[in-house]
Amino acid sequence: MVCGLTSCIPLPVCNPVGPLEAAAGYNWLQAGDRYAEPLNTWVENERLQRFLFKEFEQGGIETLKSRFGFECEQRKVIPACDDCYICRASLVKQVAPQEDAPFENHCTKSGEMLIRIEAGPGRGVLNAMTYWRRPPLKPASRKP
Repeated sequence: MVCGLTSCIPLPVCNPVGPLEAAAGYNWLQAGDRYAEPLNTWVENERLQRFLFKEFEQGGIETLKSRFGFECEQRKVIPACDDCYICRASLVKQVAPQEDAPFENHCTKSGEMLIRIEAGPGRGVLNAMTYWRRPPLKPASRKP
């Protein structure tokens, strides 16, 4: 809530970001007024990979499916691998708070984040990639 001398203006309350979205988030570079990771391209997402690896190591593919909604199917590899999977999910992505102009677009969602993981063989192998499909950064968010 923002309060002045005469009145208080309630600010919207953002829905909390879930653990999957938080782990998949891109790092905002304040100095460059941009994200560290490129938009609209597949990138290896190490923070998401570490987060999902812990879940996968404990509960396997079923945990990724039930807890985070991943759609998984066996990966076709040679030689055959019974516990090798490719999994996909997507989420509507909230921008970094620094990207929003103060009080203007509080809690803005922008685009869709696609998530692709390759798991196996065994519970010791998991790779995660993300693709944030979204419009370019708003010119207002860039410093002159």
